[in-house]
Amino acid sequence: MRVSRDAVLTGLLEGTAAIVREVTAGGTDADRECLDYILHAEAGSSDLMYQGGLKRDCDERGRVLACRTVADGSGVVCGMRLADFVAHPSAQHADLTEAHVVALRLYTTQAFRSINTPLRDKERHERGEAHPLPVTVALIRDALGKLRAVEADHSRESPLRRVELYRGMKDVTAPASFMEQGGTELAPMSTTSDLSVAMRYSASVKAVLLRLITESFYERGPDISFLSAFPGEAEFLFPPLTFLQPTGDVETVTVEGLAYEVVDVRPRI
Repeated sequence: MRVSRDAVLTGLLEGTAAIVREVTAGGTDADRECLDYILHAEAGSSDLMYQGGLKRDCDERGRVLACRTVADGSGVVCGMRLADFVAHPSAQHADLTEAHVVALRLYTTQAFRSINTPLRDKERHERGEAHPLPVTVALIRDALGKLRAVEADHSRESPLRRVELYRGMKDVTAPASFMEQGGTELAPMSTTSDLSVAMRYSASVKAVLLRLITESFYERGPDISFLSAFPGEAEFLFPPLTFLQPTGDVETVTVEGLAYEVVDVRPRI
């Protein structure tokens, strides 16, 4: 990320304050709004719409999702706040700090672009320019490792469980070089266990659906839907530098007049 290890370690110790500092200095206005929502607002309280007209933490009708509500001491139901996400059993089992939760939850918002784009920018790397959000990236990577460790513990007796995940890409075709040699995703990689979600986001004249074949928790990123701003996406997030190896199995399916090139791959973390 073109940032010294000491600087990142210092930021990790600083926690949430480091994320605030990075987003304030190097994020966009949208990033800052998303961070403010995560830090200070009740889930579902914002009227801003993203992801094809969806409000964060709400259903298609704009109502706060039941999984994003809690009852206060007097029994009044309200939207979850940051402390409630930190106290979620999945976060507690993985020993996630507040900063881990903030970083992951931020990634599920529009701010993901400010996280991913610099990581994929090879010219930035060649110029020696620092990533604007290095501590945030480090916290995401660390949180994913903690969540995978919990899954490893839970899967100790039966580690082999086949799960197919999907990643949709619109207005593209699979390059021949990728089909022959595979490729490495330089940024965190979002996938979904819900095929309809991948198809919705990739719907276009030329669409590619990567079908990630995973046989055990070793091969997949953790499910982060418990803290996602859009839990309906059923998101499994892979860490940066995940390698995707095509199996050679490719098929084309047509749905409502749109053709999808389905490419089977095996991920290696």
